[in-house]
Amino acid sequence: MTAARADEGRTFHAPDGIEIVPFVLPGLAHLSFVEGRIPPRPDSYPVHMHGALEQITYVLAGEIGVTTHDPATGETAAFTATAGDAFVTLPGQTLAYTNTAHETARVLFVCAPAYPPDDSDTRLVTNHHAPDTAERAWLLARHRAAVAVFAGIVGGRVRQWSDTPPPPQSGQ
Repeated sequence: MTAARADEGRTFHAPDGIEIVPFVLPGLAHLSFVEGRIPPRPDSYPVHMHGALEQITYVLAGEIGVTTHDPATGETAAFTATAGDAFVTLPGQTLAYTNTAHETARVLFVCAPAYPPDDSDTRLVTNHHAPDTAERAWLLARHRAAVAVFAGIVGGRVRQWSDTPPPPQSGQ
């Protein structure tokens, strides 16, 4: 077991423009764990949705405005999240951030399944809404892709464990 810090050398920008700094945690395959940095800006970051990801956002420092549309309830909600607050965004919910404060907000994004490096689980959209027919097809495709990745991870671990002889028991 080793401790990890955010890896500044692997920083990238998510499709909505937020700076992402990943943590490298060996063996972690089912979820991703990254720090997001949301600088102040006068307007909202672009509205987006995730296809298969369940995302927990935990505010480490600063303050962010959050707007999300939940297709299950048909409601759009806006709220402010400050250090110590956490919220969940489910697949198909739209999400957008604002930061009108004077400092960069830092958040921890925890995503399951793990965020794909090709950004294929994020779709930028023009406004908050329930998924339309094309977006529902994309959501279904993303869920099927996530299941296939998960099956590959689990299958590899099962093969690893079934091919490894158990350690000798003491006294044998």
